[in-house]
Amino acid sequence: MLEPPSSSLLKTLSSLRLCSPRDLRCCRGYVRRLTRDLPAFDSIWIDALVQSRRLTAFQGQCLEASHGERLQVGPCLLLERLGGTATAETFLARRRDAEDVCVLKLTAVAPEQLRPQSELLAKLVSSSAIFQHPAIVLPQATQAVEWPSAGEWRLVTISRHVRGPHLAELLVRRGRFPTAIVVEIGRQLLDGLAALEARGLVHGDVSLTNIRITPQGQSVLVDAGLVSVFRPEFSFHTIRSAERYDGLAPERISAGLPPSSSSDLYSLGCLL
Repeated sequence: MLEPPSSSLLKTLSSLRLCSPRDLRCCRGYVRRLTRDLPAFDSIWIDALVQSRRLTAFQGQCLEASHGERLQVGPCLLLERLGGTATAETFLARRRDAEDVCVLKLTAVAPEQLRPQSELLAKLVSSSAIFQHPAIVLPQATQAVEWPSAGEWRLVTISRHVRGPHLAELLVRRGRFPTAIVVEIGRQLLDGLAALEARGLVHGDVSLTNIRITPQGQSVLVDAGLVSVFRPEFSFHTIRSAERYDGLAPERISAGLPPSSSSDLYSLGCLL
């Protein structure tokens, strides 16, 4: 007789609504072929759910490591890890109360900075409610959470998901763009930065990895405003990859000034 998943795995799958009893029944054939006369360990059930696309590979890895609770962050369920730095991680996620996919960023903060940075993020989110532009993505929601374990505070920002590769990836794939395409990218992004300035906002990190190109050809600047919250003053001690210094405005380096509309324009000019 085929052994069912352990009670702890069943509880996690149910509480996070990762799959239904019907999904597990559909996986029995796969599990039976793998196990034959051997016990059906949880790892085999998890692999079956991944192979049948009931779980993502990232979710499967978390469950196998007994970290299923980390998949729930605020109102969202994590789907895939998109990338990260020393202080922040970015995930593809889905809201528990909806089917739409979003981007969720977890940024580590010092306890003494938790309240002031939370307040700044709340102001940025309130600005996004009255700001709409196809070339700009502002955070739509934020909250403080203890993640991945108790006592480790992270600030969550949730933004709309932009489908399409970022410019750094496209440059590696195909090399330099034709002049006409560069001009169009510049026009779209400049229009977006002008709209931000009209609202008294700045992007703060105009870089290749923060610009995505949709299948429809729209250039989009993601993570708008986050640098002003988490890294308003430039410092050489800030841990960043070398390429992220490209296009940084001179006044930010020499005087440590916070990002501004002028520094955004400088960065865009260098990038183009």
